[in-house]
Amino acid sequence: MFSEDARFFHHLLVEKDIELSIRMFKKNLTVKLFPDAYVYHKRRTNFKSFIRQVFRFGAARINIFYRHRTELKITHLFPSAFLLFLIAGLASAFVSTFLFKIFLGIIGMYYGAIFLISTMKEKSM
Repeated sequence: MFSEDARFFHHLLVEKDIELSIRMFKKNLTVKLFPDAYVYHKRRTNFKSFIRQVFRFGAARINIFYRHRTELKITHLFPSAFLLFLIAGLASAFVSTFLFKIFLGIIGMYYGAIFLISTMKEKSM
């Protein structure tokens, strides 16, 4: 697998693991889980590097879609849809206070649900 595709993987930036997984599944290769394996992720120390990482991951997902048309799922569009919702909601403040209040209510319920679920899950309160 690696020897025949080594040239191809050289230019990939962040989508190497996804691309490799897709190719392995298409070739019906065996994939194993090692539950005791450690994975280290580089933590982003500032907002700019975090945004850069998110942008690169999104671009990588588009690149994978161009190579494997069946690999784009509806869930991959959620971050973009949420961002558009935020922009439209903030713009609604200039159009109608009623629409802006609805937007604030939806955002409040969303973040309230996240807080409540994470508090119950982690039993932190």
